[in-house]
Amino acid sequence: MFCTNCGANVPVNSNFCGLCGAKITTPVAGQSADTSNTDAPARTTPETVQFAATSTNEAPGQPKPEAVQFLKNIEFEGAVRKVFGLGVFWVITAIVATSLLPASWIGWIGLIILAIVLAGFGSIALSLVFGGDGFDYPGRGFLLALFGFLLVKFVFGWDFESPYAILKDYSVQPPSLNGGEVIGAVFLTMAMDFGKVAVGMVIVAIPTLPIILKLHRSRG
Repeated sequence: MFCTNCGANVPVNSNFCGLCGAKITTPVAGQSADTSNTDAPARTTPETVQFAATSTNEAPGQPKPEAVQFLKNIEFEGAVRKVFGLGVFWVITAIVATSLLPASWIGWIGLIILAIVLAGFGSIALSLVFGGDGFDYPGRGFLLALFGFLLVKFVFGWDFESPYAILKDYSVQPPSLNGGEVIGAVFLTMAMDFGKVAVGMVIVAIPTLPIILKLHRSRG
């Protein structure tokens, strides 16, 4: 005879199923308790239960619901606007620094502004994963962007040219460009620098993101 709850084969006259613990209903008169009944349900094991749960919720070749929901929650458009605003901040501070500050200060001011930009850029990237307004993770964002920056600069050997350097060269030896073209060159350089740092952040995040996610969920 079989358990009516899980389908396991149980001995005749048993009161409870040895697999799931369900109470066994004694067949009424006229019904056969033959264990060879081909219509009896197949025995259920933890493996088959797990397979059934996954197969009913996920169609072959389809992305997992969690991944689909994760992608839907990512606000790429908002992140792009924030990165653009961060770039504008970078350019404005470069213009002000090269116009008003002594040349001996520009290097140190440039490093401070670079740290702020890296913290903002990394925080925006983390907000795509964790959620937030884009600037909720300045500390972790700075570390992520800093390691990405160091990776592509010193391991890959990619060059970075800051807006300060372009504006400084233009102010000392003006090239054959007007002011608009210089600002365009500054924004293009900034976009290339952001792209290089983004590549480094992705490479750094691939092995560490699962750990970061666990830490974030445990704190949340």
